[in-house]
Amino acid sequence: MKIGLKDLDGTIGAMLKARIANVQGPQAAQAADAGLREAMNRRYKGMGWEFAGRVISTICVGIVSGITVGAAIGPTGAMVGLGMAGAYAGGMGSLFYHMFRYTRTSWSDINAGELRAAAQAAVLSTAERTYVEIVASILEAGDTFSDETGRDLLQTLGAVLDHARYLDNRLDRLRKAASTESLSDLEEERKRLAERVTESGDQQARDDLSNSLLMCEERLKNARALEPAIHRMDAQREVLRQTLLSIQATVVRLQAAPEAANPPDIHGIRLAVSELTVQTRAVEEAVQEVLAVTSG
Repeated sequence: MKIGLKDLDGTIGAMLKARIANVQGPQAAQAADAGLREAMNRRYKGMGWEFAGRVISTICVGIVSGITVGAAIGPTGAMVGLGMAGAYAGGMGSLFYHMFRYTRTSWSDINAGELRAAAQAAVLSTAERTYVEIVASILEAGDTFSDETGRDLLQTLGAVLDHARYLDNRLDRLRKAASTESLSDLEEERKRLAERVTESGDQQARDDLSNSLLMCEERLKNARALEPAIHRMDAQREVLRQTLLSIQATVVRLQAAPEAANPPDIHGIRLAVSELTVQTRAVEEAVQEVLAVTSG
């Protein structure tokens, strides 16, 4: 089946499109883009004469058109001037058209090598990188997937990726809400402050240290209260990671033995994502209750 950047997840498609446009533009070459530039050059290898032929043909058409109009006007100078103008307009128009056309090709059609090369130096999460690798494997599988099955699988992959991103975001927020430090670090700090309170011989210093101890205990309380929710969301994220890896393994098996392997269970994957969504909402509701109690 044919897949272009436009068929990918919107964020990834836009990012890879920008990278491909960058290596095809006049910008200074970057070492990180060498693999992508080589992959894209292979696409256009052998097109040089075809490209030149079309530009030359358009120039000729421009010259003939200009001379014809000039002859209708009358003076020889008009024929020469309009012929040159026609050549310039035809040549530049054809040049820009074909450059634009070749640059846009990857938007509607990209191969596995180009996709991997474009993603290699891109800033992607683990889930996003696995997503790209699965799409590359689908491209390599060729006719093993019908267009309908391929589109359904891409849509399902997009749903898995969206939920993985959502969980990443929620986990990051939860960890910040709990504390910027780990439980063990907080427990160690609480122990250290408690010892300093006990050992202090100055009343003012003891009072200040006691206040510090109370604040540390509050942070520790919040971290302990949110720890179960963090563990649950982290486990849900792991389920999504394993789901993506299972899809990848299935697609690779289909490449090796199309007749022996079964295609990914798209319905089962969608059902699993729906169940995880319900679980995530339940965890978020529990977090809101915990935060309401601890802040009360």
